[in-house]
Amino acid sequence: MNCKVILNSTELHPEQNNLMFRGYIRHNGGLLFDDRAKAIIKDILAQSTLDQLLSEINGCFQLIYFQDNVLHFTIDHFGGQALFYKLTNGTLELFDNPMSYPHSSKLNDAALCAVLSAGYTLGAETIFTDVQECAPGTLYSFNCKTGKLDSKIWYHYYSTDSEDFDPAELESIVQNLFPEPKQGQYTLSLSGGIDSRFLLGLLLNKTKPFQTYSFGSEFNFDRSIAAQLAAFYKFRHHDHRFNENLCLQYFTPDDIDFIIRHCTLARSLPNETDLISSRLLKPAIDIICKGFCGDGLAGSLLNDKVLKLSSLDGITDYLFYKYFDLTPLSGKAYKCVLRQNLKADLEQLLNKNKGSYVSTAEEWHLLHKQRKYVVNTLSFYKAAGYRYYLPFYDRRLMDFFARLKLSEKLHQKAYYSYLKEHIFTGKLAVLKEIPTSRQGFLHQPEFSFRQKLTYKVHHLFARYDTARLRRRFSSLPLPLYADSFLLLTGKLQDASYLRRSIGENFPDIVSVSAFLKDAGCPEASSHLTWLSRQSTTQLNLNGLSICRFFCSEQFIQCLQERWT
Repeated sequence: MNCKVILNSTELHPEQNNLMFRGYIRHNGGLLFDDRAKAIIKDILAQSTLDQLLSEINGCFQLIYFQDNVLHFTIDHFGGQALFYKLTNGTLELFDNPMSYPHSSKLNDAALCAVLSAGYTLGAETIFTDVQECAPGTLYSFNCKTGKLDSKIWYHYYSTDSEDFDPAELESIVQNLFPEPKQGQYTLSLSGGIDSRFLLGLLLNKTKPFQTYSFGSEFNFDRSIAAQLAAFYKFRHHDHRFNENLCLQYFTPDDIDFIIRHCTLARSLPNETDLISSRLLKPAIDIICKGFCGDGLAGSLLNDKVLKLSSLDGITDYLFYKYFDLTPLSGKAYKCVLRQNLKADLEQLLNKNKGSYVSTAEEWHLLHKQRKYVVNTLSFYKAAGYRYYLPFYDRRLMDFFARLKLSEKLHQKAYYSYLKEHIFTGKLAVLKEIPTSRQGFLHQPEFSFRQKLTYKVHHLFARYDTARLRRRFSSLPLPLYADSFLLLTGKLQDASYLRRSIGENFPDIVSVSAFLKDAGCPEASSHLTWLSRQSTTQLNLNGLSICRFFCSEQFIQCLQERWT
């Protein structure tokens, strides 16, 4: 058989077991995971086609189905799960993680540059030239006789700007966002923001037990706000306070190695601040519930400038200067590689979205900016044995916001008005009275001329100060950087760490740069060489997170095992 399937580092045999499924689905008001979900899907496929199943399925999953010498494989409609494939001379290799699958590949210089600057690769690219990621909502079919691979889209998030806001329709969707789990209870990651507070309100209206958890240092506003909510409504709440002992215990080099080998770093970074808390929960009981993507779905990307985008260069520049600055731009050639890669990705989406620049920007935002942490956080949960549920990626909810008029999504207008008028009322009114850590919820602020001028000046500096000479990291207040700094150094503050160069704090960066140069990745290599000489204070926290994972001995070892 000219195909190989490797999931969770184990080779599976489709000809012996024609259906493979991992993840969850919603079915008849219930939430089903793994084997329970697989049994239902098997029954459905016995009576209908794969196309019919995909037209209605709602969940987060990897699905592989072997029928009549054709291997069909797909992931869910938003890409919470991930599958990767390598097609060589009519032979297909299908696997869930390029960092754990023993393959030989060349490295992709442009994709590595994207990870170093944005935290994720673009399109279907990975850091390996011949390893492709399965696109969300796309069915791939590999003919084992001919060696031909075909694909077709079964779900496309296309922002149509077509329908007025209907609170009653949204109400009918959100009141059913929490199906009954067959085993375990919802454990909500509760912050001081709006999205998790919205999900908390829905859980408070249910009769089934649930619990919440929050995490962070003593300076973390989100943690203290979550504690206020728990005290008022008296639900069970786990307060995981970051301190030096906890961070040193749970974020050791072994943990970093676990992340590198079990998370899809060939595509993006995990959300490291959440990983300690999830280790403190109980996999047999807790279904980790995250508010991923609530703001993105409701229109956080949209502003007047996005609505006026009218050219491919315009949308490329806008997204490039907004999201590709986790590490400073090291030179013209490096910038050119990044921008050309982004432009090519956007051009493909633009054709898919019938020339709509706003729809293209929204889809790109969901596929990359919103999804970059989701993929690897879920990969970590799976590897550590946890179940999870993502309410905002409910297919009906995504369809609702995809149809909504842009004027209703601008500044998240419809979303905020719905929460204030339909959810945060009655016994839940306190949810809009206790302050949030997010500005603009209770009212849309009116900016003075001076504030608008200050914003424009800051935007110009952010755009043209490519070396980050203003050293923004060192000026961040403790509530913004305390959690990440504890993870990076094991201490809350360490002035000597900030004064040192990046190369002094991450000495393996020199070895990584040399390896990438030998591996045919000159731009990524020269960028790291330049970066090693810069001050640590020139990086923001996400930039330092990149250095933690990609400038480590474990990462070099993992690449050496897979590089040809």
